[in-house]
Amino acid sequence: LDECANNPCGKLAVCRNTPGSFECLCPHDYRGDPYIECLLEGKDRIECSNDLSCPSNEECISSSQNINQCVCQRGYVRDTVTESCRDVNECSESKKSSPCGTNAFCMNIDGGYTCHCPDGFTGNAYSMCYPDIIECNDDKQCPGNTACINDIQYGVHCGCKDPYVREGDYCIMTSRNCSDANPCPQNQECMLTSSGFGFCICPKGFTLEANGFCRDINECTEMQEFNLCGSNSECINLPGSYECLCRAGYTGIGKVGCDRIVQHCRSNVDCGQNYHCRNGSCQCSPPFIFDGQSCRHPCDWIQCGQNAECILEDKEPRCQCKPGCTGNPNEVCHDINECTSMLPLDPNGPCGAN
Repeated sequence: LDECANNPCGKLAVCRNTPGSFECLCPHDYRGDPYIECLLEGKDRIECSNDLSCPSNEECISSSQNINQCVCQRGYVRDTVTESCRDVNECSESKKSSPCGTNAFCMNIDGGYTCHCPDGFTGNAYSMCYPDIIECNDDKQCPGNTACINDIQYGVHCGCKDPYVREGDYCIMTSRNCSDANPCPQNQECMLTSSGFGFCICPKGFTLEANGFCRDINECTEMQEFNLCGSNSECINLPGSYECLCRAGYTGIGKVGCDRIVQHCRSNVDCGQNYHCRNGSCQCSPPFIFDGQSCRHPCDWIQCGQNAECILEDKEPRCQCKPGCTGNPNEVCHDINECTSMLPLDPNGPCGAN
């Protein structure tokens, strides 16, 4: 069902259909309540099309007036200071305490978030994580610093007493009372309440460890299910974040994709070694191949055997024994004894005919 078909949003607002619902947004350079009315702040409206793209983290949506306008992508919100669309930290900015299920941990990512069941728990992280029940008779039978407790829900098992919660084999305090005078431990943020007190959370780019402290997430190695960077770029981990850098010889936006840097020329003199000028740009001279940084000979990728060398044959690299040697050029070539190799074969010798 497309709820946007009935124009449920306020004046000048843009409706975006979502699974089972809809949301109203004020376009770029508009402010106000999108469910009532969006007001232009005295600036030119940014329109968009297939040939006219929106700014970073924005998308082109058609309004009820059939005008294509730029709005923040899902998971982003317009910053009142920079006026650009910034990532929403659903883990800390959610209207409810956490967008994840009971006992689950929230991890913010660009434009969204993921939920994970902690060690020692199983289930659906977006609804509820259930602890792996370890039955016990006393504390000595429990792992880590967990204790043998008895509660109505799980009976006698290894668990944690309030206000601690279980994280794998350990009991940790996920929320410490904090204030301006009582700050959180390192790598944690204090979410203040109206009373001036609050609770500590892991900021964006950090995750809660079993010892109760927040650890930097190495997005480049721990988030393999996502394509964090674009083509021809590499991921660099930073404290609480990451960045995508274009490889040497490429330029562009690392998170989107990088293109090869084109060196313009008028003649071969303008180009470097192993390059030649063609159609106004420096390109690799045959048989050299561009490897992302420079023009390299195809034999640079071939490892030949001892006393062998790489040559090009029909534009394909292959190994051959050096002059004066014979054998398998991919493994080892042996020296030819020219003093005896041309003598007649001794029929009574070891290599003679039987």
